Formats: sequence, structure tokens, C-alpha cells
Amino acid sequence: MTSNEAYLKFLIKINKGSTQFNATVDRSVFCSLYNESQRRWLNKNTPETTSEDINNVQSIIVNKILPPLAVKKEYVEFDLPVDWFSCADTYILANKLKCKKKVVNLYQTRSVNVRKLLADDSTKPSFDFQESFYTLEHNKIKVYKDDFDVVELSFNYYKEPKDIEIAGGVKPDGTPMVNINPELADIFVDQIISEAATEYMRNWENAQGVQLGKDRSNSEN
Repeated sequence: MTSNEAYLKFLIKINKGSTQFNATVDRSVFCSLYNESQRRWLNKNTPETTSEDINNVQSIIVNKILPPLAVKKEYVEFDLPVDWFSCADTYILANKLKCKKKVVNLYQTRSVNVRKLLADDSTKPSFDFQESFYTLEHNKIKVYKDDFDVVELSFNYYKEPKDIEIAGGVKPDGTPMVNINPELADIFVDQIISEAATEYMRNWENAQGVQLGKDRSNSEN
């Protein structure tokens, strides 16, 4: 689906829900509504671990092999990809003595839990049990280790789809828009359009209610 087609579908939806049946919306306003709705949709529809649900957003799952950025005693740090939105599953390749490039599976934890996990033999990073953990901090991934070396990180993630644009519109920073089409499948674009239309109607009805209230107040004075 193109951005222009999405815009026309949006107009149809808001006019079906309008008592005026002739509502028009600037293309720039539509793009802003769509892009905000897309982020909300992604927050609700990107699972944190791999499951059958990933089929919903398969088109935005990316795998990148990341080399270490910095090696510390307890962890190895990597840069997050610039288009990263949410984590899927991930693992590292690790070396220990003569055992080379063994897969060590990772799970995510919060920074406040790190000390406790490292202090417990049943949860600390283990080359033999092929398990460790990572945290996300300041656009970095910290993968925790013990007596093994981290070779590389295989990072599966959901990328953030580009904001859509329609040529002739103007971006919030004042620069002209070009045509950028939705990256998600049409079925999901339709859901985002519906959410954007609902948001528009809610804002429009609130604005109408405020104006009616002012009109009543003025007529009573």
C-alpha cells in the first residue's frame, strides 16, 4: 500500500464516522497521525521474545552480527543498531580455552538485577550451560560473561519502520516531504489507519465540544 492510498482510506474512515460527511485533512496532518499511531501499534504488537506472534511483524525483524565495542571484566559492550525498536531473541558466540565459538543463549534483565544474578551460581553467566544475560543502557547492549570470551553478538531485533511521507506535505521541522510508503503489511497498515482515524475523530469531537461550550456561554451572556 502506498502512502497516498493509506491517506485516501483514512479520509473514507473519518467521513463515515462524521456527521458532516465532507471532512478534509491535510496530508501532513495525516502523516503525523499515522506515524504516531504506528508507534503505538508497534508497542502493542512486538513481543519481547520469539513466538508465533512474530509472524505479525516478520517484515521488520532484522538480524545483525555485531562485533564487540568494549570488553570489560564482567561484560562486553555493543552498540545498538540505529533503527532498533525492540529486542527479539539473541545469542553470542563465545570461546573458552580450546572450545571455540560455542553458542551461548541470552535473556534480557534490568540493570538493578545484575549484581544479584552475578553473585548466584545458578544464574551467573555459564559457558557450560550456554546461558547468560544482557542489559540495554544508553543505546548500548551489555552482555555479561564469566570465564569465557565473547566473539560476536547475533542480535535479532524489530526495527522501527520509517515514518511515512506524502510528497507535497511538510514535516514538523518545516522541510518538504517526499513519498515514503508504509513498510508493514497492508493488513497492519489498515489497523494503524483505523487507529489514526479514531484519534482524529476523538480530537475533532473534543474541539467541537469546546467550541459548542463557548457558543453556549456567549449566548447566555
